[in-house]
Parts: sequence; structure tokens; C-alpha cells
Amino acid sequence: MTRNVNLVSYLPPFLQEYDTYRATLEAENPEFKIVWDAANRVLYNEFIATADEYGISRFEKLLKIYPSKEDTLESRRLRVQIRWFDELPYTMITLLERLIMLCGENNFTLTDNFETGYTLTFQTCLEIIGQAEELDNIFRLMLPCNIIVDSRNTIPCAAGGNFIVAGGVCFAWSFLITNDDRYDPRIDGVWKMRGGAMETAYVMISNDSREKSNAKGKQILSGAAMSADRVEISNDFEESLNVNGKQKFKGGVMSTEQITASNDYEDSLKIDGAQKFKGGVMATENITASNDFEESTTAKGLHMIGGVSLHTFKIEVSNDFSEDFKVEGIQKMKGGVMSADHITATNDFKETVNIETPENISGGVSITEIISAKGDK
Repeated sequence: MTRNVNLVSYLPPFLQEYDTYRATLEAENPEFKIVWDAANRVLYNEFIATADEYGISRFEKLLKIYPSKEDTLESRRLRVQIRWFDELPYTMITLLERLIMLCGENNFTLTDNFETGYTLTFQTCLEIIGQAEELDNIFRLMLPCNIIVDSRNTIPCAAGGNFIVAGGVCFAWSFLITNDDRYDPRIDGVWKMRGGAMETAYVMISNDSREKSNAKGKQILSGAAMSADRVEISNDFEESLNVNGKQKFKGGVMSTEQITASNDYEDSLKIDGAQKFKGGVMATENITASNDFEESTTAKGLHMIGGVSLHTFKIEVSNDFSEDFKVEGIQKMKGGVMSADHITATNDFKETVNIETPENISGGVSITEIISAKGDK
């Protein structure tokens, strides 16, 4: 509540006419406003819903909650409110009340199979920082140890019309996913699209990274991970791109300094229509795949520049390097691996190119300084 302090209004009308009294009280108005705001802040900080950062920190101290640097005031309020209204005993009704407080009344689904087993299946759409961690805390605190929890969180993005899309993760210093990263954009219409993770300093995924892009219409598509300093995936890296229509397409992973996949690296590209295509991995300094590196490209009726790698400093694959190109139509093609300084495959290096009605073809591996394959090439 904001109050307009006016001390002159408390004077009798005949004294308000004197400049001496008026000037004195008007000079004191700001000081009384400070006192009023301080009293107002004390009142607001008595309630969780209206407390500021200082007030919330007092509640957190009482509840022994330690916020992270990424927490916002809204997420801290929500966490305090959930734990403040803690009631025993823990029943299914109490659990549902706690979940409604966290997720909203119509923002989650909860099912069970208690007639045949001991599993709770929980589907949410949580977007605020800290909500997923608080959900985990609710499960650990309230559920018996013999209950199996299958919890999945999705963030749907439904859009229609003409859009300029700049990535699932955009301008992030560090992006960490402990399990699967799944990105499934379906695009129809006029779009300018620039990738799943864009201009990100560090992207780390401990398990699978899977991207599936279905695009129809006029598109400007610039890849899955774009302008990322470092991308690390401990297991599989899988990318599937289906493009139909007039496209300007610049690769699955683009302008990335380092890509590390400890297991398989798989890239599948299916393109139909008029295209400007610049490779699966483009302008990347270092690509490391400890197991297989596989790319499959099927193209029809396009203008094509480079397959797997374009302007890449170093590619290292400890096992097999496999590439399969199927091209049909009018082409300008400059190789599966192009402008790469150093390519190392400790086992087999295999490349298959099938071209019909080609134009301006510059080979499977082109403009490459060093290619080392300890097995078959």
C-alpha cells in the first residue's frame, strides 16, 4: 500500500497560509514517507505471499531452506509456502493438496496402479526455476519407501503464424541435463529457426541427446546446437531432420568449438525441395566420438554444400566413421567431409555416395590436410 504523505494537510486552515509552517512540513514529508514505507515493509514481510527478498530469507532461515543462485523471488515464495503449510498425517488427499499448491489445479496428472503394484505416475508442465526440485522433495518427504515414482516434466510450446524462433536454449552460460534431452520441433509455414541450443557456452547431457525436426514450407534453419563453445554428451547423440520445401539449411551442429560424445554420434538428414545446405556439422573446431560416427543423408532437388563436416579443425572417432549419401537432382556438392584439417578414425572409415544427374561434384573427402584411419579406408 502506497501512501502520499502530506503533513501540511494536518494543520488548521488558517495556519496553512503561512509559508514558514508550510515549508517546514513539506521538507519533512520525505522523512515521514521513509518511515511509512519501512512500517509498510514490516507488514508485508509478515506474509509469505507479499514478502520481499529479505522477508523470504527470514522464512527460509526458519525452515532451513538454502536457495540457489538461479532461484527467483517467485520460486522461493512457492517453496516456502509449500513447506510452511506442512500437515500430518501424510495421506493421498494431503499429497494432492501439496501438488495443487506447487503445480496448479489443472497443470498435472497423477495415476497409480495400486491394485496390481506400487507405482505412481506423475506428469507435469513445470517451467519456474526450482519447481522440479521441490516436487522431488515432496515425493521424498511424503511417499513411503515402497512406492515407485515415475515422474515426467514437459514444457509444451504451441505456436501458429509467422515466427522467428531462436532456439530451445538461448544465450545460456551453462546448460546441464542429467538424463535425456529431447527436442521435437514441428514447423509448418514461414519460419526463421536457429537451433535447439544457441550461443551457449557449455552444454552437458549425461545421457542421450535426441533432436527430431520436421519442417515444411519456407524455412531458415540453422542447426541443433549453434554457437556453443562446448557440447558434451556421455552417451548417444542422435539427430533426425526431415525438411520439405524451400530451405536455407546450415547443419545439425554449427559454429561449435568442441563436441564430445562418449558413445555413438548419429545424424540422419532427409531433404526434399530447393535447399541451400551446409553440412551436418559445420564450423566446429573439435569433434570427438569414442565409438561410432554415422551420418545418413538423403537429398532430392537441392543446392548442396558439404555433408558431414564443413570447415572443421579436427574430427576424432575411436571406432568406425561411416557416411552414406544419396543425392538426386541438380546438385552443387563439395564432399562428405570438407575443409577439415585433421580426421582420425582408429578403425574403419567408410563412405558411400550415390548421385543421379549431378553437377559440380568435388568428392567424398575434400580439402582436408590429414586423414588417419588405422583400419580400413
